[in-house]
Amino acid sequence: MTPSANATGTAKRTVPPSRILEIDAARCLAILSLPMIHCYEEFALHSEAPPGGDVLRTIVMLLCGFAPYLFMVIMGINTTLSKRNSPSDLARRGLRLILCFFALNVARFLLPSATESILGEWCLPDGVYFCLTSDILFLAGASLLVIALSKRLSIKPTYLFAFSLALLFASAAIPDASVENEYLGAFLGNFIRVDSDSCFPLLSWLVYPCAGLLAGDTVKATSADPAKKKRFWMGTLCISAFLLACLWAILKGSGHNSLSIIGTTMTEYENRPLNALCCMSWTCLVASVCALWCIGVKSGRIRYAIYSLSDATLVFYCMQWIIVGWLEYLAWDFCNGHFILTTVLVYLVSTILSPIINNLLKAKGISI
Repeated sequence: MTPSANATGTAKRTVPPSRILEIDAARCLAILSLPMIHCYEEFALHSEAPPGGDVLRTIVMLLCGFAPYLFMVIMGINTTLSKRNSPSDLARRGLRLILCFFALNVARFLLPSATESILGEWCLPDGVYFCLTSDILFLAGASLLVIALSKRLSIKPTYLFAFSLALLFASAAIPDASVENEYLGAFLGNFIRVDSDSCFPLLSWLVYPCAGLLAGDTVKATSADPAKKKRFWMGTLCISAFLLACLWAILKGSGHNSLSIIGTTMTEYENRPLNALCCMSWTCLVASVCALWCIGVKSGRIRYAIYSLSDATLVFYCMQWIIVGWLEYLAWDFCNGHFILTTVLVYLVSTILSPIINNLLKAKGISI
């Protein structure tokens, strides 16, 4: 057996040496949290009472408080770590993600709504509307285009982060846009906040990939030295825990619900500076715990499993949303009242199929 075969058991199951386990694991953690959030949102929307009571709602709000933020921060870090990070490479990847956004919305909204309209209940306008609404894939693609432009103009990551921070504060000062045409409003929600369907407007969410871009060099510099790596993540853990505890105490003392502020992506999709500070503290805390756990992982099989799932996260993301979309439009009578069964089904099908589909796409030279 070759050395690479000894590390993982088979010659084919090797993890590229350039991959950083804690980054792959954090990306997996972010994506794997999403199906529960999406299923919960659908059940809460269509049911008289949210499933699971206060306990499940608290869990989902805590997941909301880090999953989308961590996904975007990791994307920014990977922009630094990737060998293909020239302006043209990043621009092409950004455009691919935006195309994936439209393809995903067609698959999860337009096609099932058209099918349901043919079968009896007219809901095609609803599907068209949601085809244009904000999603994290559009945010990721648009963010990469901004980063590509900044690289082309030789703008340092520090300045880009400062610019994105200024946009965050500006978005807090700007009232929600008033747009008469609901379809135009749905699309504009990808850039500025229009209403609660403007889930991830670029204006207020650009700060997260820019924060990851800023942290990328430090992550890269510490990745090869276990001692430095442990110190970095322990420091991040302590700082984020202290900051989160202080914020929690201040908010509780002033009569605010800290959990609602952290879980704002599930409530009103607001992202104001206070939300950002709380959620980034919680995100860094979760990422640090994940990274410190990864430092102790020696099993080649576990490392390969994390790498394999991380490599297929975008396919997993699309797969779980397509399943949720079709279930919502065409099988809600079956799903209603069966939150756990539906969520497990979404997880199982997405986890099994996404690596297979990802490998088939890669074999055909298609990369998303």
